[in-house]
Amino acid sequence: MAKGGVFIPIRQHEAMWIKFTSVQKFAVRVWVGGVNAVSGESKTPALSEPGLNQYIPKSQDYIVVPQQQWLNGIADEEGRVSQLVAPPVGSGYSIERQITGLNTAADIVFEIYPSFGDTANPRMLELLILGPPTPTRLIAHEDTTIEEVKEMIRDIEGTLCDEQQLFSWQGVLEDGMPLMIYDL
Repeated sequence: MAKGGVFIPIRQHEAMWIKFTSVQKFAVRVWVGGVNAVSGESKTPALSEPGLNQYIPKSQDYIVVPQQQWLNGIADEEGRVSQLVAPPVGSGYSIERQITGLNTAADIVFEIYPSFGDTANPRMLELLILGPPTPTRLIAHEDTTIEEVKEMIRDIEGTLCDEQQLFSWQGVLEDGMPLMIYDL
């Protein structure tokens, strides 16, 4: 509670699921003990990754509400899903301990990114892509994914999608993530 938030007691060893309801569109990242429940990636660097201090997702690591209405498990990086269960704190059975070798967090954290403006009329963004051979201007909806932006660039410039890496002031823009996540 030192960081703020809500305390919800959970019985040890009992399975749980989280239901999401909303009339507006949101992207939600769910962290269970520092591990992303959707991608299985750790927010905290693994013991084998010294010097890494910034979380950069390798794949889609969020759900879109209200399209996805519940979460009842945690994916690992191989795509297997384990049921959400609360082990005793410090027991060594936490998801975080299994994935990173650490046991520093005993929490569930929700990062919620609202859609900007009216979801029926998404905000349009003008993107300036600086790169050879010339700068390219694109117009895209805020819910356009980075992969779709790469496809637009491919169609205009001819550069294959897997040869493109897009950046903003926030760092690398990841395929599958909507533009609205990056607050451009």
